[in-house]
Amino acid sequence: MLERRRRYTIAALAVLASLPASPVAAQITNSPISHGSATPPWASSGRSTSTGMANTNGVRTNPPASAHRAWILSEVQRTAPSRNESAAIETLEKRIERVSWEDEPLESVVEWIRQQGPANVVPVWRALDDIGVQRDTLVTLELRDVTAHQLLVELCDQLAPFGGMGFQGHGNVIRISSQRHLDSKLYIRVYEVRDVAFDVPDFIPLGGCSAPVAAAGGGGADGYIPLEVRMDKLADIVRNAIAPELRVENGGDCSVQVFKSSLVVRAPISVHQKIGGDFYLP
Repeated sequence: MLERRRRYTIAALAVLASLPASPVAAQITNSPISHGSATPPWASSGRSTSTGMANTNGVRTNPPASAHRAWILSEVQRTAPSRNESAAIETLEKRIERVSWEDEPLESVVEWIRQQGPANVVPVWRALDDIGVQRDTLVTLELRDVTAHQLLVELCDQLAPFGGMGFQGHGNVIRISSQRHLDSKLYIRVYEVRDVAFDVPDFIPLGGCSAPVAAAGGGGADGYIPLEVRMDKLADIVRNAIAPELRVENGGDCSVQVFKSSLVVRAPISVHQKIGGDFYLP
């Protein structure tokens, strides 16, 4: 957990350290997230452009690089994984020898889960009611040798088999709600992907030595594809393969921006889990 936090912090600070007052910086800072201080202070009026901000008179103004860095740093720190996440992790990773429920009300099941660890288990009943799950919804489930995390996955799949129900652990709280409600909160993450986008040209032997040949799909005379082109292709793969219905172009709020060799992703935690694997909310 600490190693993951360290890698995340290094990647984020690497972006900040080299961030100029540039079009890329403007694209990042003009992408608010849905909770807290989501909009840069200089973007409170006027209209945004791809290269800066335009005031009500249409005159473009670019805030200083320090303002970009300060705002992004505040967003990264505000959404970075917290050290106070052990309670949720401890509860979700607790191994349960056996559960055997037959027509047990969901409210009683939630209370039983609440007693398994130090984390607070909070069902959002209003959001659950929207998908037809109530306090008195009956649960029939029998499991052996599972973690609380696996138990909750099975519980959600049983009550909402088409993915309408979910849970998230963060700090000392495990929240159970509709997936739509959980996905309404967006978070910024920076993914360093240079190792994925790295291009190795093909080599063929020529007179006892090897020489690069053109790679399939284009590139320069020697087959080299610039990093910017490879990063754009990688970003397109992420956009099209992971929750495309949540993209801004399709009426959602998610976005994927390229900054040098990093992807800056603004998305709900369910999308981040598909990109970087399971981890808990800040």
